[in-house]
Amino acid sequence: SPAASPLAASAAASAAASAARPSAAVERRRERAAWSAVATASNQPQRAARHRSRHASESALSRAREHSGSLATNSSTQYSSPIASESERGGGPTAAAALQPHTAHTGAVPAAPAATVIALPAEAELHPGAAAAPPLESFASLVSLPPFLLRNVGLMNYVKPTPIQRHAVPLALAGCDLMCCAQTGSGKTAAFLVPVCAALADTSAAGASTVGREGAARPRAVVMAPTRELASQIELEAQKLSNRSALRPVAVYGGADQRAQARALALGADLVVATPGRLNDFVERGVVELSKAVYLVLDEADRMLDMGFEPQIRRVVRAMPPTTARHTLLFSATFPDAIQRLAREFLRPYVWIGVGRVGSTVDGIEQRIVRAAPDKRKKLQLVVAALGERRGRTLVFVEKKRTATWLKKMLRAGGPADAPPEERFPPEAAEDIHGDRSQSQREAALAAFRAGSCRVLVATDVAARGLDVAGVEHVINMDLPFAKDDFDSYVHRIGRTGRAGHTGLATSLFVPGDAPKQGNGKIAAALSTLLREAGQE
Repeated sequence: SPAASPLAASAAASAAASAARPSAAVERRRERAAWSAVATASNQPQRAARHRSRHASESALSRAREHSGSLATNSSTQYSSPIASESERGGGPTAAAALQPHTAHTGAVPAAPAATVIALPAEAELHPGAAAAPPLESFASLVSLPPFLLRNVGLMNYVKPTPIQRHAVPLALAGCDLMCCAQTGSGKTAAFLVPVCAALADTSAAGASTVGREGAARPRAVVMAPTRELASQIELEAQKLSNRSALRPVAVYGGADQRAQARALALGADLVVATPGRLNDFVERGVVELSKAVYLVLDEADRMLDMGFEPQIRRVVRAMPPTTARHTLLFSATFPDAIQRLAREFLRPYVWIGVGRVGSTVDGIEQRIVRAAPDKRKKLQLVVAALGERRGRTLVFVEKKRTATWLKKMLRAGGPADAPPEERFPPEAAEDIHGDRSQSQREAALAAFRAGSCRVLVATDVAARGLDVAGVEHVINMDLPFAKDDFDSYVHRIGRTGRAGHTGLATSLFVPGDAPKQGNGKIAAALSTLLREAGQE
């Protein structure tokens, strides 16, 4: 069996290592005000996730099992635990029951949003603490968390865990390495930040923190993410969770001032949230030293591989303690062969958790497909019509950066200047975000979108992953992906709505045919399959 990890030990020592919870009402108000100051740049705090109960098809469960079974070198033992909706949840099954070999289901499985399959290679041995890690029913039940962390979890309005949180949090606290596949918008960030912050609080109390020491920053935890937007959002969530504690999270990413980031690191960091390229650069320059980093999280690992970050990820991991001395959590929305290979190389014997059909969409998203011509002025009229269906925050995705700039200008102007009166429309407050905009411009656009001063954000795929804005009601795909290999981006795009139990609408303009960079015919079969599995034929 693997040696007991610091995550497993943190639960026992955290109560003695942290300050007592304040009791005076005035102190509580002061704490809430302090936490609010940390959260000023964020969206509304995450509300309790409420997932509608539905029946998962036998074929979807079978596909999930096939995915999980492929992890084992030879054979694999599979385990499953249906997840009930909040209205159905009573006392959840114990981990011992959930981790018993489960016979094949012969009918539909009641679940929300679908059956969770937990698997690990047959030769693997679970961490001893896993047997005492039943699925999480309420964040308030995590009494072993440090008081400051439990308090901040409450301030962030985490009440009922989402399916991925329900299983990942207790297993991570028990010391298990995890490979998690879950739908976009499933609450993955809290699923890894809560246990990592708990472990860091415990080791900090034991004197392991390197904050305030001279020399290179020596973080004890590293989170890698594909985009600077996602890295910034993870850092913000980490700041909220670590408020009024000694923990210090720092984010580093490309497109921002290296000297300012180096100065922030020079003050010390317990947790570094980074894009792989910038972190690798700082490691090579000696700004960051990773020999103490015993916690590693790879968030949206599939996207990082798609963006060509695998060499940088491998160099960063080589600078960290070996697999046997490291606790690793890997999160991905899809499960290609490259991710399976990464899991085998980077993780100890691990638990595989899949929520829903891997690579699927959230149940609460209504998907509409609208036939369109390739001409962008004709598409503009369809986009304007779709914008009239919902008055809340709307994301519009386009293929090219210049199209994003053009569409923003058209929406602000109420249509082309030479358009006939019947093609004009009331101007819309719109911003755009894409790779040619500076970091400050992108942050300003996101801030305006979050604050509601603009209700339409036009984006290329640079914002399709990791963009987390509360209350996005509508996603419009002005340009759908053209290639079959790019179909996953459709799932990630529309996953910006229907988050955390809310419903959402996704409208996509489909151009028939296979004309290069115009027709969407090559994704027609995949799109049809996804709609059929979502019950939206």
